[in-house]
Amino acid sequence: MERFFNTAGPNKPEMAYTLDPLSRIDLDDILMLIRQAKYFVLHAPRQTGKTSCLLALRDYLNAHDDYIAVYANVEGGQAMRNNVAEVIQATVNVIATELADIIGEEIPTTAINGVVSESASTMLSAFLTKLSKALPKPLVLFIDEIDSLVGDSKRGDLQDAREPRPQRGHHPRDDVPRTGANHLPPRLAHQALP
Repeated sequence: MERFFNTAGPNKPEMAYTLDPLSRIDLDDILMLIRQAKYFVLHAPRQTGKTSCLLALRDYLNAHDDYIAVYANVEGGQAMRNNVAEVIQATVNVIATELADIIGEEIPTTAINGVVSESASTMLSAFLTKLSKALPKPLVLFIDEIDSLVGDSKRGDLQDAREPRPQRGHHPRDDVPRTGANHLPPRLAHQALP
């Protein structure tokens, strides 16, 4: 197959000309943040490789066996606008689906079943707590397109995903990096990455 320059969506090295996504970020700095259980924001203009970097970082972490890294794109929640309950439920479902692709369905399904009766204000946190208690390694969660959410749904997802929970088992503060091209609240940015 003839290669081309990709200008839409994550890069597929077998199809498009590709720079190693991990060479474009300060991998040591990001790994330090992950080891310290800190969150960070990968913020850059459109079509600069943010998603490709997150996917490569997920694969890197999963290959090194210290963490379970999950990539979750929450852009679908944009259609739900200010319906916080639907956005949170969709976010939980995306995380569970992506995690099931990595470790199988048992743990994500059990965690979802354990939070179906939770309110929107506690569902995501309860889900992450159940996952963290059940997983054999710390969870690193990459949330992509979080800036596509609007209004209360953005605020709810951001606050619930980043809030430390001492009850999250032996992994009390799993890492929740986020990425986006648009404005995110300044308090969420650790540093700007190219």
